[in-house]
Amino acid sequence: MIKIAQDTGPVVFREKLAGFGFNMNNWPKKDKSEALQLATASLGNIPVTLETLTKTYAVLANKGHLPQENAGSVISEATSNSVTRMLEGAVTFGTGKQAAIDGIAVAGKTGTLVDETNG
Repeated sequence: MIKIAQDTGPVVFREKLAGFGFNMNNWPKKDKSEALQLATASLGNIPVTLETLTKTYAVLANKGHLPQENAGSVISEATSNSVTRMLEGAVTFGTGKQAAIDGIAVAGKTGTLVDETNG
């Protein structure tokens, strides 16, 4: 993921995150290098609200498009399908096996949390 983010570049990376609804007003932070922030963000270390998380999964479920009528695409359908397959793998083969439902494709993300509530 870090290599993909580096190849994409920080400007496009921020634009894509903003397209999903992430608040990019606080990034990049002046006290950390942009390269470090790009690497940690690519691994999921970014502030997220329940609304943003829900919107992100809605884009994936909607083949890369925002769910609003006449809204543009955030990512390509091929990218959406690839990410969805990875998330399905977390349930089928990874630590999300307890979320599996027989006969239904379930996609999920497990295990990443950085709690910066107290500093």
